[in-house]
Amino acid sequence: MSLCNQHIVLAARPNGLPLADCWLLCSAGVPAVNEGEVLVEISNISLDPAMRAWMNDYCYIGGVDIGETMRAFAVGTVRESRHPKFHKGDPVRGLLGVQQYAVVRGDELDLLAVGDEPLSHHLGIYGMTGLTAYFGITAEVEVKPGQQVLVSTAAGAVGSVVAQIAKLRGATVVGVAGGADKVAFCVNELGLDGCIDYKRGDFDQQLAALMPNGVDIYFDNVGVPMLNSVLNHINERSTIIVCGAINQFQQMDAVVGPSQYLRLPERHSTLKGFTYFHYVDRFEQGVAQMKEWVAGGQVKQFEQCEYGLENFHNSFNKLFSGDHRGKLIIKP
Repeated sequence: MSLCNQHIVLAARPNGLPLADCWLLCSAGVPAVNEGEVLVEISNISLDPAMRAWMNDYCYIGGVDIGETMRAFAVGTVRESRHPKFHKGDPVRGLLGVQQYAVVRGDELDLLAVGDEPLSHHLGIYGMTGLTAYFGITAEVEVKPGQQVLVSTAAGAVGSVVAQIAKLRGATVVGVAGGADKVAFCVNELGLDGCIDYKRGDFDQQLAALMPNGVDIYFDNVGVPMLNSVLNHINERSTIIVCGAINQFQQMDAVVGPSQYLRLPERHSTLKGFTYFHYVDRFEQGVAQMKEWVAGGQVKQFEQCEYGLENFHNSFNKLFSGDHRGKLIIKP
């Protein structure tokens, strides 16, 4: 029996926040599986801020073409295989797209070692977001006990893991989140030493009050203007890790950099960027460490699940409205 595949196609490039007409929900038959290919039935699709950058004509890994199925990391199970490494029922992960089924080459898939944890965790804490957090806060910078660490989007998928790992390393950790509920989540659920509510409008005053000893490490997922404020509070020999810039993803043709960058030479400090793709050869190490921490209850995974590709637009835009906590996924 032939399968019908619902999938989300990029219909138009956005100008700012994606509108509903940027997407088209389509249905088509699933193509035949050729030699070396695998048919995956997708169970969970990752929703990530990077997808907004992938919607542009220019992107660091190439933009999604108009009329192409929207790119996304996803997990699922093998339904049919013509590749020797994969068998029916195997759990897998890859850039499978926003759809119900995907036929891909076997060398584009990761065969997952899944225990008792939900398969969706291999998109979050054991996937791109968890490994981004792990390598960003352990390899890009060495967190030492007593250091003052500030983490933006601390209630989000990457930020929540970064903040927990920094606490494990003995740092004083302050988060940044939007709204009283998220502030409470960061303090009560993540165990942070404090949290700035950027929606209050007095960011600089809150930062000074919560971090009177200055900032040694800032993990940046936002960009300016927040970055400008933080630069005025950095200590000597501080480090700013640029992981993302969600404030800039809406205007990639007119990205704005920090106006307060002279704080860096004045305070002998460093601003450096990375992506998790720079650590491909160390993924197994990262997953093993994350599993050890999760098993020991030292790091928690927080996940918010959305349902239905017909709701993809509203679910995706929760990344930018802040209407989610932890890892955001959608089940097709």
